[in-house]
Amino acid sequence: MPINLRVFKTGLNYQYEPNKKFRVNMGFTVQPVTLSGRVKGDTAVYDYNNVNLVPSTTVRYKFSNDLEIKLAYLGRNIQPTFLHISPVRDNSNSRNIIVGNPSLKAEFSNQFSTTLRKFLPTRGQYFQTDFAYTFIANKIVSSKKALFNETIQETTFENTDGYYDIKWYYEFNSPVFTDQLNLGLSGNVDYYNNLSYVNGFKSTTKQVLFNQNLQVRYLPSEYFESVFNTNYFLNRATYELPYINKIAAHSFLLSLAGRGYLSDNFVIGAEMSQKFYDGYVSELSDVNPTIINTYIEYSFLKNKSALIRLQCNDIMDQNKDVGVLTSYVGNDVFESRNNRLGRYFMLTFNLRLQNYPK
Repeated sequence: MPINLRVFKTGLNYQYEPNKKFRVNMGFTVQPVTLSGRVKGDTAVYDYNNVNLVPSTTVRYKFSNDLEIKLAYLGRNIQPTFLHISPVRDNSNSRNIIVGNPSLKAEFSNQFSTTLRKFLPTRGQYFQTDFAYTFIANKIVSSKKALFNETIQETTFENTDGYYDIKWYYEFNSPVFTDQLNLGLSGNVDYYNNLSYVNGFKSTTKQVLFNQNLQVRYLPSEYFESVFNTNYFLNRATYELPYINKIAAHSFLLSLAGRGYLSDNFVIGAEMSQKFYDGYVSELSDVNPTIINTYIEYSFLKNKSALIRLQCNDIMDQNKDVGVLTSYVGNDVFESRNNRLGRYFMLTFNLRLQNYPK
């Protein structure tokens, strides 16, 4: 399937900064795009031409040296791929025939975001939170229909409005009781209002991704450091067609890592993690691996510019049956397990080349 893509880009940017506290950046980019290609075995060439418009605005304001807020807008076109526009029937999967739609329009994404940062140097504390809202006009979505009296499904693509997503993220770091003990909290909540067509009816899939992470770092001396980490992840979706259904998948992680400095040149370290799955199909939820990794490093030459590292990953050889991925497309739920590389040893050499000014 030979495909040619030609892209040209030109833009204009304006910056206004009347003082050290306030700054505005405004930009506008024009990007002509030409997409052409043909399906293997077919002599017809299919073309798609579009002009992408990318307006952007960023406003930064510093309340003080320790507190800053940023407001931003980014608009951009997202053109369809050759698979979306090729009108040739793809029968490579006999149960799911794909037919492109050459009349598709490009999507236009509008993203509004804000970032707030706060730093307390006297306490060694840092806080950041991000919020983003995106809505897309002419969103390219799948349109699926079941062929009459058959189990075969045919998929094409349509433009529609109504897609949006909302994302929130935060991060907080602070010493606890003493500078040797540091606490880190971070997390995000993402909400997606996905759209598709099923047998001619518009369907909405509402998906929530919730992620929470806690990290405790302990440095009792200059010769040893340890990190404890725990993470919880929830993937929850509700879709409407062919009937209203709710699915929730969970994962939970516990890990402990340590690193010791045997001398100025030798470092030894290890990490152990335990992961739990729930809400997936039975053959995946039974896989709750315990992963143990170890390594030893030796640095030498001037300024420790050379390093040799010997590491052993997954000593218990349990990682090869892990890697669960769940995605929701219309009324289809795709759940897969990736077979990863299990136990292995690796020897690496790193040489840093640099000149220090005299």
